[in-house]
Amino acid sequence: MKKLFFEVLCLFIAFISVVSAEVPTEITYQGRLHEYNQPVTANRVMSFKIYDAASGGNQLWSSGDINISVQNGVFSYVLTPNLDWRTKNLWIETVVSSKILSPREKITAQGFALHSKTSEDIEKSAGTIHFAIGSSTYASVSANGLSVGGNATIKETNNTVEISTKVVATEFESSYGFYHDRGDPSAYDYTDANLTKDGNWHDLDLSGIVPVGTKAVSIFILAAPMTSGYALYWRKNGNSNIFNKAGMYFGAQAIMGDLTVPCDANRVVEYMTPHDISGISICIKGWWK
Repeated sequence: MKKLFFEVLCLFIAFISVVSAEVPTEITYQGRLHEYNQPVTANRVMSFKIYDAASGGNQLWSSGDINISVQNGVFSYVLTPNLDWRTKNLWIETVVSSKILSPREKITAQGFALHSKTSEDIEKSAGTIHFAIGSSTYASVSANGLSVGGNATIKETNNTVEISTKVVATEFESSYGFYHDRGDPSAYDYTDANLTKDGNWHDLDLSGIVPVGTKAVSIFILAAPMTSGYALYWRKNGNSNIFNKAGMYFGAQAIMGDLTVPCDANRVVEYMTPHDISGISICIKGWWK
């Protein structure tokens, strides 16, 4: 039986950058082959396989049998594995003349630029590069500039950078998160008949109106004329400091306004009035989450 000595000289990655659905990748694999302690100068049948483990594991790719020229013990061959290079650890196994060389060699350069073969879903079409997450385009680059979500465009004209935007949703971000407009409610949610008017704080459960995760609500209040000095106060469930409340004072004229009131994890707020208020209509306009 022939005694084989195989020494890996180097393993490196050559990345060919093209933005397309199928980006070519190449691994140039070089090694030195000795038989009977002598460098080989001949053709040898070899195959290369890539696994996800140093031993055992799953075979992810195989070159099949290849007739490779070895000169003075040195050979070189370009492999073109079709793999997802985001796999963290890969090993290459070499077979020479049906003999498996052990141990497998870890592909140590693998973070390699090959990860950018997908660049997390980059696509080129009709002169435009699209950066996508799933099936939704997040940004695109073309001769017309950079477009973000189709709602903001940045471009250069006559050495001037132009930025244009458009509003496509009724939401904005604050310390409570993003505001979500409820839409166009056709009726009020509460009236003064739903309120307890004894000067104590009472819970108002909004879980039937606002979704899980809501941190604060926008409350619209419409009040008919009443005795001056009457008031209605709001606060987050559990708050007790006098500064952590919002309120609205009423008087001889009709009044309307919006209040922002934080709610607890159960979507409960608290209210309090020491007065016999009447003619009050309350609507939840939206929420932050």
